[in-house]
Amino acid sequence: MADQEPVMQPSHNPYRPPTADISRVETNALDRIALHGDVTFEDLVALIEVPWIMRVFQGVCVLAIGFFAVLVVAGVWMGRDDPQVILAVLGMFLAMSSALAAVNWLLSSRSRAKRLVKKSPGLVGPIHGYLDAYGLTCDGHAEVPDYQISWAAFGKVAVRERGIRLAWTREEACTIAIPHNCIDGYSREAVSAWVKRIRSQAVEPSTCRAIVDWATMPKGAVGFQSVVPTKPPLTHEERRRIMYYNGLQVFGYAVCVLLFFWSVDIFAIVLIALFPIAVGVIGQSEYARAAPQPYRMLMRGWITEDGVCGFLPGSHWQVFWNEAKRVRLQDETITAEFGDGSGVTIHREDLISNSLDSSEWPRLKSWVAHLAAAELEAYPTS
Repeated sequence: MADQEPVMQPSHNPYRPPTADISRVETNALDRIALHGDVTFEDLVALIEVPWIMRVFQGVCVLAIGFFAVLVVAGVWMGRDDPQVILAVLGMFLAMSSALAAVNWLLSSRSRAKRLVKKSPGLVGPIHGYLDAYGLTCDGHAEVPDYQISWAAFGKVAVRERGIRLAWTREEACTIAIPHNCIDGYSREAVSAWVKRIRSQAVEPSTCRAIVDWATMPKGAVGFQSVVPTKPPLTHEERRRIMYYNGLQVFGYAVCVLLFFWSVDIFAIVLIALFPIAVGVIGQSEYARAAPQPYRMLMRGWITEDGVCGFLPGSHWQVFWNEAKRVRLQDETITAEFGDGSGVTIHREDLISNSLDSSEWPRLKSWVAHLAAAELEAYPTS
């Protein structure tokens, strides 16, 4: 059941943070860290996380390149100029050099930052908002509402000399970079201590939600808050493919184990092991879709006699009852379908009320009763 939240009538914007002095972090007196400035592409490159496995692989490649280079020089210097040996060693040298170049190109901070910006251009540009006990609050603009991301939604939070890195997962891994010049009087030690203390006290579950100015809600409207799935459920075909992928991987690894006990050449075993690994790569998208949602996304808004106005992080929308293609009215649910394929489902428990025994639900049902009745006439149940 959604949290019961009273409709607010503020005389000022309660989400606008006061000007903060970062030096007060050390005294534990600061509740918010104000963020004002611009995130450049170079800021994102500097703050993006480099996977540890990349560092390990880079080190291995560098050592291997040096080793094979020494072998080539030593072979020529010692007069062992067997063309086949030199070509084999030189080939390994070139192969490791190519592997190192490919890793640097695919997994380097700059390449990963380019892919992130291509998919999420908003990661670079103006940033205004604040960090507080809830998490990150970002101010929107005329067409985009403010939104909040709780601390629990961030898998990793790192404070560096260049700023703060907030790593979280939407459809895929993403990094929010907060440069140091966006925080007045930035001090890595002070901010790190503040973030550590605030995160240890955070109780909000992993949530991303829009901030709604309830003062703009029309008179007589009914407020609501509901959870929106961050990804659609798996289809029957996707579930079946995952079963096939799992079976093929188990079979492939079982074959490798049997070959090991039969004393088959180790290189053949490694070659066969590539088969289940390839299956895992092919099924990566299905496995990602089957993974649990990393956070819950809350949609907020209000319902009027004319339609529904909803706010999501980064966007808002509005639909009208008279444009609905079909309306279904049940005891605890109202469902409306529209001509463009979109739809709205409202549950009684999603309503926000000032009282525990609310009378808003009967009033809301009365607004769409005539549309539901018209559908029954057009599509009789018997």
